[in-house]
Amino acid sequence: MKRLAFILMIYPLVSVAQPLPEEPVMLSCLLAKSANDDIRYKNINVRNVRIRGDNSSNGMSYTFPYDGKNLGYFEKYGKGEVIYNEQSYTVEKSQPLTMIGAPSARALAKFDFSMAGWAEVDSADRQYLCINFPFGGAGLGNGDRDLTYAFVLSLTVGQQSVLYSWAGDIRKLTSK
Repeated sequence: MKRLAFILMIYPLVSVAQPLPEEPVMLSCLLAKSANDDIRYKNINVRNVRIRGDNSSNGMSYTFPYDGKNLGYFEKYGKGEVIYNEQSYTVEKSQPLTMIGAPSARALAKFDFSMAGWAEVDSADRQYLCINFPFGGAGLGNGDRDLTYAFVLSLTVGQQSVLYSWAGDIRKLTSK
């Protein structure tokens, strides 16, 4: 009986493991094109951007409509969040992935909304929002100029959404 009570007590704290995005999904996001025939990469046309500033919190939000949902980015005190369907996902807390044996560089705390490319990436029965930076590390400083950044947010219905990231020298991945 005590065992059953313990299991029932910790059950809400246990979450079902979210399957990691397959490497071709993140690679497609990084390259801004389909990495193979099993991946569908579709650019999202960013238009009708609503920019809102909040003087009381020094925050700025950039949102735009896509497929009946609000997408965008919010930044406050040097920290950024990806917005999808009224939910926010902290950029700095994104889950780093290892790609083709190359671990991700340090996570960004924020990014420049105007430099980001937005896309939808589909793989079999999974769907992802992709945010990439096709200009590499432009504007990030000399030490980061060869780094490419990408984020994927899992959107598969019935699974918890998780923001994943990878940062590194894309030339190391494409040369393999």
